[in-house]
Amino acid sequence: MERLICHLQSINGDLVTDILSRVDGSALASVASTCSELRGIARDQGLWKKLCHSRWPSTALEEAEHLISGSIHGCFDKFYSDACQLVLYDEVASANSLKLPECAELNPGTSTL
Repeated sequence: MERLICHLQSINGDLVTDILSRVDGSALASVASTCSELRGIARDQGLWKKLCHSRWPSTALEEAEHLISGSIHGCFDKFYSDACQLVLYDEVASANSLKLPECAELNPGTSTL
């Protein structure tokens, strides 16, 4: 592992980012858990934004990007991981997971008053 990290340090960060831009979400999440240097590169929101746009094209709309970046998720990596359970959580973690409120616009029969 040490040897691999030494080789990664000698590679230009832009090249590593370009390589990581070609993997899927679970692979990117796996890379992020290998070492702190790769985690820093894998946390690049541009990579996660590209993944979201390729998986859900509607996230490329200006309104959707604004909602994702300004939402409780705050970032495309969190949005992606919430939408695609990348890690299996135990019962305690799932009990503490984020519960989103029901959207009144989606349920026209209810009143918000």
